[in-house]
Amino acid sequence: SIGAGGMAADYKAGVSVCFTASGQSGGLIARFSRQGGQVFNFRGYILDFGSAGGWWLTKNSMSIGNTVLAHGLSSAPGPGEWTPLALEVQGTTITAWVDGQPVATVTDDDPNYATGIPGIETDAFRGTWSPTQFKDFSITSS
Repeated sequence: SIGAGGMAADYKAGVSVCFTASGQSGGLIARFSRQGGQVFNFRGYILDFGSAGGWWLTKNSMSIGNTVLAHGLSSAPGPGEWTPLALEVQGTTITAWVDGQPVATVTDDDPNYATGIPGIETDAFRGTWSPTQFKDFSITSS
C-alpha cells in the first residue's frame, strides 16, 4: 500500500546475496525515508546477513545510530553460494527471512518508520564497502 507522500508502506523486499570473501555482509533495507549527514545515517530497517552466518534485524536512525531488534545465527554459506533474504513490513510488524526460513518477527509502532522505500546494503555499520554480490532483487505488495 501507499502511505503519506506517495511512499510505500507495506511490502516484502527480497534479494539473494553471495560473498566473495570472509568478513563481508549484505542485505536489505525497508522503509528508508530520511538521509543524514553520513551514508550510514538514515531512517529505516535493515536485515544484514554476514558471511559467517550471523544476521541482524536493526532499526537505523539518522542521528542516534541503530537498535538491534533481533539477531541470530544461520548456517554460513559456502564460497560462491547464494543465500536468499527477505524483509517484510506490514503495518507495525517487521518480518525477516534468511535462506527461505522466517527468523524474526518484531513489532515497532514508531510513526516515523511507517513508510519508505526498499533497497540493498553491504557491510552495514562496518564503514567498509565489500564486493558482496546481489541478484534477484524483488518487491511485492503485501
